[in-house]
Amino acid sequence: MVKATPDGTASDFWTGLTAVTDVEFGPDGALYATEMATGNTGSEPFLNPNSGRIVRQTGPNSLEPVVTDLHYPVHIGFEADGRMMIALPAFGPDGGVGLGSLISVDIGNDPVSYAGFEAPATCSA
Repeated sequence: MVKATPDGTASDFWTGLTAVTDVEFGPDGALYATEMATGNTGSEPFLNPNSGRIVRQTGPNSLEPVVTDLHYPVHIGFEADGRMMIALPAFGPDGGVGLGSLISVDIGNDPVSYAGFEAPATCSA
């Protein structure tokens, strides 16, 4: 991510991210990013399914996973009680008809894996 100032100066703000679809400040004041897919390649399928994740910035060049193994997450937000809301997938066959999900995650200190979930669920760390 790049930071641009009013005078037109641009500088790196957060590096090491892949396929970012959303960023949001959390209730803890930390910056979170949605990575649609990680470990991507230059050949088909290009974007690895179920490799999406939500990460928290820990420094200008570092991050920590918060939620992993997501199917092309596209948007995050936070409820008043601090729960993270995640919309997915970003795309799918037939224009994604019938595939949209909104999941609620109680984020904690340990990453939450969404691996193996076939339907929307509530996860807690």
